[in-house]
Amino acid sequence: PPGTNLHGQQLVTDGALILQDRASCLPALALAPPEAAHVIDACAAPGNKTTQLAAMVGPNGVVHAFEKSFARAKTLRAQLKRAGAVHASAECVDFLTVDPHKYPRVTHALVDASCSGSGG
Repeated sequence: PPGTNLHGQQLVTDGALILQDRASCLPALALAPPEAAHVIDACAAPGNKTTQLAAMVGPNGVVHAFEKSFARAKTLRAQLKRAGAVHASAECVDFLTVDPHKYPRVTHALVDASCSGSGG
């Protein structure tokens, strides 16, 4: 029901279910990468959209996630591990310095520079 607090539920604490507000879901849905796609998440922390992208591309896809802040990259890595997103990698680097030639199979990129209002 509306107003229910789900944060303490087992599925959430185990990482099987990730809670995010509707606005945070929209960028990945708008990008709509197909299954098995290779995707870049340029401003990835804290990782909610990254894990959403990982679920969308499935186990045959790849998500390359970038976060320039060390502390936020640590949070991102923890979120990926908690969600079991083994086909997603996190790098602590400013995406603007990344050599695009290292990612020739990437067909989709998500740049949510505002990090959906999380302060990043």
